[in-house]
Amino acid sequence: MYYHENDYFPPARLYMIEKLYNSHKKHNVVMVDYRGFGDSEGYMTEPGMLRDAEAIFSYVLSMPEINPYKIIVFGAALGGVPATHVAYNHQEKVRALILQNASPGVIYEWNKLFYFIKPIIPYIASLDLDIEKYISNLAIPVLFIKGLKDDMICKNGTNVLFEASRNSVYRKLHEVEDADHYSPWYHGGELYEHIMTDFIEYCMMTPVQQSSEARLKKLHEEKDNQKLTTEVNEDL
Repeated sequence: MYYHENDYFPPARLYMIEKLYNSHKKHNVVMVDYRGFGDSEGYMTEPGMLRDAEAIFSYVLSMPEINPYKIIVFGAALGGVPATHVAYNHQEKVRALILQNASPGVIYEWNKLFYFIKPIIPYIASLDLDIEKYISNLAIPVLFIKGLKDDMICKNGTNVLFEASRNSVYRKLHEVEDADHYSPWYHGGELYEHIMTDFIEYCMMTPVQQSSEARLKKLHEEKDNQKLTTEVNEDL
C-alpha cells in the first residue's frame, strides 16, 4: 500500500509500482489519492486524510486477490503520516512499514525552524501530523529511507524516527546520497531497489511475523500494567 507525498508527482510513483510489480515476487501495489489530491474531490485536512487512509486499508482487506496477512505499508514524505497511523492501528495484519523522507511531525519541524517562538508553537500550529508518537509503539519491522539532500524537512528528522522505533522487532535505515525530498528512487539506483525488495521479502518470513506478534503482545501488556499502576496511584 503506497501512501503518497504532498506534491502530486506521478513519475516517482509509477517507478515504484513498476519495480515492485516486476520483481520476481510480483508484488501488487495499491495507490489512492487522498481527498484534495489528484482527481479526488474535497480538500486536505489531517482528520480527513487519516479517515481516507483507514478507508483505503479496509478496502484492500476486502479485495479477494490480496492476502490480508501480507500487507506492507509504504509512506512517502507526507504519506508517512497516514501510513504510520494505519500500521499502528493494524499491527496484527500489517507485516511491515516503510517510511521515505518522513518527518516526526509539524511541531518538531517548527521547533527547529522557529525556536525563538517555541513556547507558543503548539497553540498556533494548524496541523499536527505527528508520526513519532506512533513509531515508538510499533512492534512490526520498519525501513527508513532518507535522502541526504532533502531540504524539505529538518535533516535529522528521519534519524529521530529511527531512534524512536526502538520497540520494532527489526529496523533499518538506508541513506541515499544526492537524493532530495522526492528522488531517492532516482538516485538510489539498483541498491535502492534491492534494499526495498530484500526488506519486503525478509518481512514475509514467518519467524519475523511471529517475533512481531510477540513484541506487540509485550507492548500491550506493558500498557495494561502502566494503566493499572496509574489507576492504583489515583486511588491512593
